[in-house]
Amino acid sequence: MRETALKVAVPWSLTHYIPLNGYHPLYRALFDFAPPEIELHAWDNVQLQRYLEKNGVVCARLSGQIKKAAKSDSLESGSTGRAYGDFFSSSNNVFTQILQGDIEFHHTAPFPSLKRPFIFHCEAFSPVFLPLAQQGSGKFENHAELKAHYQSIFANPLCLAIFSHLPETLRSFEQFFDNHEISNKLRLSGMGLSEKSLIGLNNCEKMTGSIPRFLFINSAHQNPANFFNRGGHIALMFWQKFRAEGRRGRLVLRCDKPSAALLKKHGVDTDFVESEIGKSILWAKGYLENHEMNALMEASDFLLLPSASLHSASILQAMSAGAIPVVTDTVGTSLYVTDGENGIVLKGMRDAIWVQDEDTGLIVDRYDRMTSSLDNLLVGQLWTRISDLLNHPDALSRLRHQMQSRVKSEFSGAKFAEQFWGDVRSIAEGQDFKVNDLDSWVSDIQKCVLKKEDWTRVFESVPRPVRRVFTGDGIILELGGSFVHARGNPSLRLEDFSALQYYMNPVSPRLAWDYSLDTLVEKLLQHDSYEEGYGKSAIRAWVSQKLLPYPELHSRVNRRFIQAVRLRRSLRLSLNRAAAYRKRRAQKSDLLEDTELVAQDIDGFNVIRHYHLFIAIPCADGAFDMERVRRGGYSVSMTSYSLEGATRKILRRSLHNRGRWTLLLHRTAKRVKSPIIRRVLKSMGKYFLKI
Repeated sequence: MRETALKVAVPWSLTHYIPLNGYHPLYRALFDFAPPEIELHAWDNVQLQRYLEKNGVVCARLSGQIKKAAKSDSLESGSTGRAYGDFFSSSNNVFTQILQGDIEFHHTAPFPSLKRPFIFHCEAFSPVFLPLAQQGSGKFENHAELKAHYQSIFANPLCLAIFSHLPETLRSFEQFFDNHEISNKLRLSGMGLSEKSLIGLNNCEKMTGSIPRFLFINSAHQNPANFFNRGGHIALMFWQKFRAEGRRGRLVLRCDKPSAALLKKHGVDTDFVESEIGKSILWAKGYLENHEMNALMEASDFLLLPSASLHSASILQAMSAGAIPVVTDTVGTSLYVTDGENGIVLKGMRDAIWVQDEDTGLIVDRYDRMTSSLDNLLVGQLWTRISDLLNHPDALSRLRHQMQSRVKSEFSGAKFAEQFWGDVRSIAEGQDFKVNDLDSWVSDIQKCVLKKEDWTRVFESVPRPVRRVFTGDGIILELGGSFVHARGNPSLRLEDFSALQYYMNPVSPRLAWDYSLDTLVEKLLQHDSYEEGYGKSAIRAWVSQKLLPYPELHSRVNRRFIQAVRLRRSLRLSLNRAAAYRKRRAQKSDLLEDTELVAQDIDGFNVIRHYHLFIAIPCADGAFDMERVRRGGYSVSMTSYSLEGATRKILRRSLHNRGRWTLLLHRTAKRVKSPIIRRVLKSMGKYFLKI
């Protein structure tokens, strides 16, 4: 055994890991239950940004290293090597190198620095080549060049081990590369969700009666593009048959709603869907945190997942929460679900879309082979199996009991971590880890890493950017346990989320990172938010300086300037709305009403953006309805052209109400004879002014 701790560099906070789903829930157990002799190091983007803002010398040195690395990367031969280098940018390569660690740990697709040993874990084989090859395409373009490039990575002596929990994936590695060195590195791992991610589950006995509850969700990272590949249209077609047979129940869909045109293209009766929304169908579009997903799973009797590919995290989460998984016989599902014993497996998907690639001989999936006849086959099986279970409640209870027993015994997160890190330690035993030859100035930036208590925050959060607030003047996104603020509504590229990108390319939007959404909202709401943190207007400062000797003129010009800024904001908002409307028309998608909740429970008010208007209504008055606003149906409603303006009106009204209470208390105090009660009433009046 190693006498000292094994330091593991985990560069999952870098931008190239965003498409790979960064801190994927499948790997949380390896962090929550890492033994003391394993030290995990990952970048904290909030600390990185704050450090780089204060240390210009370090920025300059990093930029120099990155430019030097970019020159060597440009010498990469072949289209595959160049495409790989474009995605795994020189900036990310350098940040991977300087992250503390004896070894590196990568998942899904390999992007090692090749400056020190690394281990690799993946679920499926095709995503290993992301973004150079896509899962579901049915073939590997330039397979010879692809094989040569990735063989140079996996056969490299610095690659210590290649793990997967799917035997099919390891067989694909062996067959594709046909390389003795790579084959010797293949390891079968366990799998299990972290027990800490399942906090909140009560494991209570479900009482399924005449009103069963069904759930459909998109992928673990809640990517809205996965609706049809995960079988959302099949769930809706099943639901139409379910209702037509006179069955009662509830179907919850936690995902973005595709356009009516796309639903019709996939065989869905949109008129039926619209008639059932709000009755038997509940469509939840917003992103849900992990504990909210746990509650949703626990409230469901079945998880409908008639998907083209395996989704391990969704299956394990459902099984742990007591929702019976309904899956297809696609590659990998047999690891978790045995038909009739701990779930339902629909037949036909494997034969339909999994074919042999002529060039490589691998069995690969082709999503374009999913046809209406396959959909109808799956819908028929789904109806038959579900109705049979509902007709036999004892069989349903027995199935659920067997499912929960198996997930506890065979898919424990703690056991997964114990086995995995035990294998890693034994593989690393005897390795001569050389210290990276880094300059002394790197030591300070190496402290900008996540702490052990931060793992829960990053794994509970979204691995891909999700919009939280948008006012037209600014946008706030959530990503990897942090919040990101950008001016306006910029079109953010992958590399823009790098803490160093703005310093490397000042044309890129300057992002502000923080742990708290509230802190960034305050910045967004400040009157000069368009200036704060980005430098005030040089022209305005010069004019202000020149007019200081003339106070009256200075005040007048300043008022005109503020009016001009507000007009510019209003015009920009109107242009943004018009551009979005034209874009939707060009895409021939449904012209859905542009309405969203942008602020919640500000002194008892919600703020809703309706096109270019920001409307504040009391939380207690129910859901937002523009027609109700127009006819004065709310007890109070306040309208503004910005979130800042709506918030000011709310606070002004609140302050006015508190002032009335203060005045009443002071007047009452004057009439009271008792000095003690008088002091109490006056203190209460002061309190109302402070809150």
